[in-house]
Amino acid sequence: MRSLVAALTICVCVLMAALARVATAAPPQPPAFSPTALATSPKVGLVFVACASANEVRTFDTTSANVVRVTPMPASPLGLTLSSDGASLYVTCAAPTSTVCIVNTATGKIAAT
Repeated sequence: MRSLVAALTICVCVLMAALARVATAAPPQPPAFSPTALATSPKVGLVFVACASANEVRTFDTTSANVVRVTPMPASPLGLTLSSDGASLYVTCAAPTSTVCIVNTATGKIAAT
């Protein structure tokens, strides 16, 4: 009986060690961005994407297909629109206090709220 218990104990230990290796070998999961809105600037080839769960607006360059800027927002961005000249991006942000942020598209900085 003791040898059976000892054998089971060893099996459980080996199994737990194997599971621990598998758990630590798993690749990290990418962050969730939850895109909620999109605005395009065909004049300069940019696409702005509101990422609600990340509280940011990401700017993509359509020629290079890369993110060229990440602009942090004070809350979840839910809506985007560009000014007619493309110089300002208007971002509606949700709770805790709903606000509209005006982002300078040349610098990626919030110019006003």
